[in-house]
Amino acid sequence: MAIGAGTITSEAFNSALEVPSFIDECTTTDFIRPEASTLNTTTVKVLAYELDTLSDYDDIAGMTAEAGNGDYVEVALTQNKGIFKVLPGINAEMISAEMSGPVFDIFSANIKNSALALKKGKEVEFVKVLAADGIEDDDTDDLTNETVYEKFIEAGTTLTTNEVSRIGRYALVTPAVEGLLLLSPTFIKAGDKGQAVAENGLIGFCNGFSVFGTPYLPAKTEAVFGQKDCATVVHWSDIDPFVENLTGGGYVNSCAIKGHTKYGAAVKYAKGVFVKKTL
Repeated sequence: MAIGAGTITSEAFNSALEVPSFIDECTTTDFIRPEASTLNTTTVKVLAYELDTLSDYDDIAGMTAEAGNGDYVEVALTQNKGIFKVLPGINAEMISAEMSGPVFDIFSANIKNSALALKKGKEVEFVKVLAADGIEDDDTDDLTNETVYEKFIEAGTTLTTNEVSRIGRYALVTPAVEGLLLLSPTFIKAGDKGQAVAENGLIGFCNGFSVFGTPYLPAKTEAVFGQKDCATVVHWSDIDPFVENLTGGGYVNSCAIKGHTKYGAAVKYAKGVFVKKTL
């Protein structure tokens, strides 16, 4: 972490920046086509989701090589966000010298909030794209205690029919649906498997899906079911929150927390994202 002219290491500071996200569990790191290489890039291309096919093999003649997956999905880097938050009356040297106590506590709480804000932005964009570009369920009735488990069965059947891997499946649900699940005897709560409810929102498991609660699903969207190879978030530029002293502009003995992120999200295989909406 850069503070003033120096660099310090602090477990407390690193801990403040550790903000888990369900995005980490719902996507994989994508290969980006190398033609995109500048910070002002607005779109990038990632490999599309495609199942390999088997060909006949001859023990004598072998087999003919086939072209690899050359299809790409274009990801628009629509989100370019930053943090610039002033901490009046606190400078970088005070934080660096103390590293504990009230000054550092104020700083730590503020930088944690900055990291959370950057994470929230990515989660909001990811679920918005999933809800818009996945396949929509024909059923628009509100989920109830009686139907919520049936919907997980239907979602799993849909993904399996579409040849989507069972490994890495997830469901993102609203707080209301989370409440239904927690009351359902068929739902395996995270705590029931010896796991604490994670900071990334993991609440449990149902029909092969890791279930995450989130308040960021778009209006009228109750749940999104997917698999981590079927959608992506491209983190094009990530600058974690850091501290910098302010000079001029009327600021005295003050510093600012700054950070920046540029990213975009895309569905790579629409049949691998099942969306439950209401009217």
